[in-house]
Amino acid sequence: MKKLIILLLINGVALGISAQKEVAEKYAKTITVEELKEHLYEISSDEYEGRETGYKGQQMCEKYMVDFYKSIGLPPVKGSYTQAFDLNVNDPSRVKVSTADAEYSFLEDYYYYPGTGDRVIEGELVYSGYGITDKKYTDLDIFDIEGKVVMVWEGEPKREDGKFKISRSEDPSEWGSGSDKKRTVCEEAGAKALLVIKKNYDDKKESLKKYFSHKGMSLAGKEGKVEMNMPVLHISEKMATSLMGEKEMKKAKKQREKLDVDKVACGDLKIAFERKTEKLTSTNVMAYIEGTDKKEEVIVISAHYDHIGVEGEEVFNGAD
Repeated sequence: MKKLIILLLINGVALGISAQKEVAEKYAKTITVEELKEHLYEISSDEYEGRETGYKGQQMCEKYMVDFYKSIGLPPVKGSYTQAFDLNVNDPSRVKVSTADAEYSFLEDYYYYPGTGDRVIEGELVYSGYGITDKKYTDLDIFDIEGKVVMVWEGEPKREDGKFKISRSEDPSEWGSGSDKKRTVCEEAGAKALLVIKKNYDDKKESLKKYFSHKGMSLAGKEGKVEMNMPVLHISEKMATSLMGEKEMKKAKKQREKLDVDKVACGDLKIAFERKTEKLTSTNVMAYIEGTDKKEEVIVISAHYDHIGVEGEEVFNGAD
């Protein structure tokens, strides 16, 4: 999110090809393996704690760059090398999913992708097979899910010959290749949320655990522009069984294999997105070199200098 920004004004002096080559070679010689290695090894060391945005390591890297700019006489932008901005930190684990009888745990029972604003969602939970409404196969009544939370299996059913029922091939249709189609249909029909039962939940959770558990950040003051998309939670079969009841789950599995699905009302469900836990300030680092001509023309060179910090005892150094 932070940018190392150097602004260079185009030099308008007309140079011949040979003169340009001489200038290029002169400055190219100042970029050495030894110097690049020195900078890289410094800011990617454990001492910088992975340079997480708004925290100690990123602040250390900011100082390192500003001190370097000063040491080589690179001037600041309008009197300052830094541009501060405020951030909201969002903790993904601060999403609570519960019924009157149980509360479910982030990652242990469910995970979700970022992209929806904080709010509380409450509604009747209904199970509806694969959540498909298609000419070749339907187990979702789109006229009866408005205001409800819908729970469905991932994927799509197969025929006896092993091919997918809708695509009629060994490759799934858009209904089975992801949850986007199901999400769109449910959202357009007025559903409040979608729960997708993952058959290989534990494997998927482990492979994406670092991504799902990492705190997210957003610019402060942009809250009003946050999308209020219908959330999709990917849940374990264990959680789905708890929500439906063991007897209903056994029945649902048998019906799923026979492609004869009954809708099941599972009581009320509450999903509370309350992720904002702290506010931080971070900075862009900038320097500016003024050219001798065509001062209205600007070249911007930018790069990230932050990274994702530390998780437990592991430092994410941000360099191989």
